[in-house]
Amino acid sequence: MVGMCLLCLEEQCFKSGEPHKNHPGMTCAEYDRSRKSGKLEIQKLIDEGLFRKSPCCGTLAEKLAGCDHMTCKACGMHWCYRCHYVTDRWSYGHFDNCTGRIPKQIYE
Repeated sequence: MVGMCLLCLEEQCFKSGEPHKNHPGMTCAEYDRSRKSGKLEIQKLIDEGLFRKSPCCGTLAEKLAGCDHMTCKACGMHWCYRCHYVTDRWSYGHFDNCTGRIPKQIYE
């Protein structure tokens, strides 16, 4: 379902609301399935504990080694990989009281 945007004069997919160039050669249904499949794969990695969503801005983070103090590359905030405590000024004293519990994370 393609139409022309009157503002930018680009083809737009009416169903997804995105420029048609985002899914050329695919039907809207095929594009929807491919997006959902990718989201499901990322959610699986989060559920397995291989990735976490930054609690400050939602950017995906992977911890390969080292301590649980994370600095978000996207927004610069500091956060704890174990419990998702967020602060703009990090103190390693946080680990003395860290609960190690994080809320269920949903990738959207």
